[in-house]
Amino acid sequence: MRRKQLRRQGRPWNHKRIYRVYELKKLNLRRVAKRRLPQRERVPLYVPRLPDSVWSADFMSDTLICGRRYRLVNVVDDFSRELL
Repeated sequence: MRRKQLRRQGRPWNHKRIYRVYELKKLNLRRVAKRRLPQRERVPLYVPRLPDSVWSADFMSDTLICGRRYRLVNVVDDFSRELL
């Protein structure tokens, strides 16, 4: 709050006391500026024309009813969507 707003609320604090409270609460620190990422160039997704030319790999995990976890790797042909 500004000093005038505090005075209107009935608090007779001067600017030195307000600054001292700001320092105690660590409000006098500068805010860190957001780092902006450079604009990315949009590229259309590659569509393969023949089978066995492009493959994708993905890791998955799940749990059974008993609580046991299992992980698996999926390897997919992007043309035919067949799993290895």
